[in-house]
Amino acid sequence: MGGLDNFETQSAAFLSWLSARSCSVSPKIQLADLRRHGAGRGVVAIQDIAEGEALFTIPRSNILSASTSSLSTAAPQILAQLDPWSSLITTMIFEHLRGSDSAWKPYFDVLPESFNTLMFWSQEELAELQASAVTQKIGKAHADQIFSESIIPLIRSHAAAFFPDGTGASVSDQELLALAHRMGSTIMAYAFDIEQESTGKDVDEDGYESEEEEADLPKGMVPLADMLNADADKNNARLHYGADALTMEALRDVRAGEELFNDYGPLPRSDLLRRYGYVTSLYEKYDVVELQTDLIVDAARHESQLSADELEAKARRTS
Repeated sequence: MGGLDNFETQSAAFLSWLSARSCSVSPKIQLADLRRHGAGRGVVAIQDIAEGEALFTIPRSNILSASTSSLSTAAPQILAQLDPWSSLITTMIFEHLRGSDSAWKPYFDVLPESFNTLMFWSQEELAELQASAVTQKIGKAHADQIFSESIIPLIRSHAAAFFPDGTGASVSDQELLALAHRMGSTIMAYAFDIEQESTGKDVDEDGYESEEEEADLPKGMVPLADMLNADADKNNARLHYGADALTMEALRDVRAGEELFNDYGPLPRSDLLRRYGYVTSLYEKYDVVELQTDLIVDAARHESQLSADELEAKARRTS
């Protein structure tokens, strides 16, 4: 996030940037330095806040996405060749490479430069998780293939857009690969599923959409909303989707001095570690036991008279 001396300066510049872009932030909250608690930045109430009160409002035009980036006008043909996930990664690479010329620079300055997620663990570290199915979900090799065969060639073939100063030749493919992983991890940890005002999608009893439903929604980076830390028990804020803006509202009365927390939803701790790089006992209640389909098929094969093809067909229908 930059050096220690820049931390408060970058936070102040980010808040000024929000104001200049017609984002409304309640005077009752503050973007706070929580590094002494190991939490980086967070949002804290500095006055009492009532349940249902708006904490901040972000116009949809200020959600960083493929459509709001200047890449959509500088090289729209690039985005047409990519799926939504790759489009957002490419968009963020484009804005990052523009540096001070990017309209989003104050926002990028408060986003992390490194991560502790499983994508960045060594093989020796991952070996400690050998009994967990989460190791099958990391997908680093698949991501490397997508980045190397799709995103990096597109960047190279549109070097004038990504490197208008002509410095593209000095940036290696390995550096671009590392940058793609950084932006992909930023999206994984910070992006929101951007709903329309009313999605009409099914939600569970806690109000969260299933992973299948979430996969249908486009993702975007929502400045300030992603500065809230998450806590399954202390969750006291929720993002609401309006026609023209997104509004973070208090779920209950909040006292001055309390931190404002969002919630990741019912994630097991394995996915918490994979997506956000940490675990906490607060999400223990969401833990599940995951079994690979081939193990279930092998076990069923020994207990049934079905053929291997019949068992695999049943497994596909239920997976």
